[in-house]
Amino acid sequence: MVSFELFCKEQYNSEALEFWKEANIWQSLPEEEMTSERIKMIYDRFLLKDSPQLINLPGPMTVDLKRFYERINRLTIEEKRNMFVEAQEEMVSLMLSVFNQFVVETLRKKHLLYAEEFAKWWKYKMSLKEFFTFPQMINSADARLHSLCCGSLIIIIILLTALVKEPVWVPEFLAVYLSYGYLTRTLCGPRLDPQAFVVLFLLRPLMEDKLRLIKSEFRNQGIPRRIAQFLGAFCAGGGTILIIIANHLPKDQISTITALKNTGMALLAFLLLMAVLVLFLDFCLACYCYKRLRRIFFPRASSVHNASNEAVAIATL
Repeated sequence: MVSFELFCKEQYNSEALEFWKEANIWQSLPEEEMTSERIKMIYDRFLLKDSPQLINLPGPMTVDLKRFYERINRLTIEEKRNMFVEAQEEMVSLMLSVFNQFVVETLRKKHLLYAEEFAKWWKYKMSLKEFFTFPQMINSADARLHSLCCGSLIIIIILLTALVKEPVWVPEFLAVYLSYGYLTRTLCGPRLDPQAFVVLFLLRPLMEDKLRLIKSEFRNQGIPRRIAQFLGAFCAGGGTILIIIANHLPKDQISTITALKNTGMALLAFLLLMAVLVLFLDFCLACYCYKRLRRIFFPRASSVHNASNEAVAIATL
């Protein structure tokens, strides 16, 4: 309840909750305590024009409450007790939408904390099997930032490989680093990937909390996202090996060198395309193919899996 109150204050909706609480107290008061002074306090705090905690009520309801207030001394005890009931119901409908936002935000923060703790493998004792696991709930904001980093790195590698002849070790090193990142994320998620730590603890808080350019959204996509990382490791690793071999072949084997470099850069270009789709369209090609194939070959399992996604998210609250 305290957390919800704090959230209401952050969203500038605390007056609805405060009014609901005060009206509840008013309804439970004994007859002798239903004084004009108590009514005036509630009215001045929540219903009086220019009040700092003025609640948002429909015009006719506000007029009716004003009439009740003006003839409070002539009302029966039952009329006094129920004078705020309709306004309470209006506040409940308003708070329901705020509460839905509160649940979503609470779940988001819980997943963000879990994602950060998942990466801090050194803080916990775990078996090798537990270490080489992949997170089930995937943050689309993290995925897009990873795509931004990987896409930028691929563009640099392709440009250096195509335009700069010497030194060859620079694009080779960057390609090896790119392959390493995809491989480690495939094996154990963010635990051994320096780029993942930059995304989790620097880029994501900067882009979301400070600049407000992105918004975290968690989805139950652990398996397809791991497949996507494997495909990335395959393309990056294959492209890296081909480029390194081409760079160290005798200079007279021009046709072989050209073929190897072109094939390697084609693999990297395909990987760049997948990164661009995730970055700008939030579209994961591997996730799409996985979903389609699952529907074709395992239709019943697919329907159960889709129905359980929301349950998994709620269960983590």
